Formats: sequence, structure tokens, C-alpha cells
Amino acid sequence: MTHAQRSKRLMDQWGFNCSCSACSAPAQEISASDTRIARIEALQSQLTDLSPTRNASIATAEELVSLYEEESLSAPIAEAYYYAALECSYSGDLGCVKKWARKAAEVGRLWRGPDHADTRRWEALLADPEAHETWLYKLEE
Repeated sequence: MTHAQRSKRLMDQWGFNCSCSACSAPAQEISASDTRIARIEALQSQLTDLSPTRNASIATAEELVSLYEEESLSAPIAEAYYYAALECSYSGDLGCVKKWARKAAEVGRLWRGPDHADTRRWEALLADPEAHETWLYKLEE
């Protein structure tokens, strides 16, 4: 969420103004963070678009991972790792799929727990990428 969204939610739900380092940063840093958050949303939209005109790539997914890291989104970064694994799977790059799916599964087990549906999905991709529905995925034209 952007700074304004986070601040509003904290006040509405919990009745306080946060003073953590992210919330009390100088205006220039808050603006830069908000710009990164907007870019994260745009990249995720590109990565979930499976239409024939999609323009996502592994570079798109890697940029998403980088932005998650810059924003210190250490738990939900598993989702960014999964997007990267999917991009690799679409093109049939086995080593790349395993690299990113392993990261997603490792973080997912800690973040969501080993029995969560997302964690199981990430582990299934890691276990057998070539049997996954996304392997060499071709868009219908």
C-alpha cells in the first residue's frame, strides 16, 4: 500500500498514527516508495495478463522481485518469486524455474506455512516443472 493508504488503514482500524521508519521518512523517500508500490502493481498486472498481447517477460518478473526487495517486503516476496518462476516455465527454462520456485517455496513455508495452498502450489512447480500446467505455455490466438 502507499503511505497514505497505510496511514489511513492504521488510523481507521487501530486508531493511531504510525511512527516507524517507513511512515516517518522524509517526503522524498515516501514519494519514492509510493512510486515503487505503483510500479509493483503495474508489473503484477502485466504478469497476470495471459492474453495474446501480453508484454511480460522474465525481466518483468525480475524487476518485480527487485522492487519487493527495495520495499523490504520480505514475506510477500514469495509471490514475486512465483511470478518469476512462471515466466521461466512459460519459456521452458528448467533451471530458471527451479531457482525461482525454490525461493517461493522457502519463503512461503515461513510466511504462509507448509500446508497453505500457495505454498503447496509453489512446491508443486518446484517438484516437477515440466509437468506443471504452465510449462511451455502457449497463448491461444
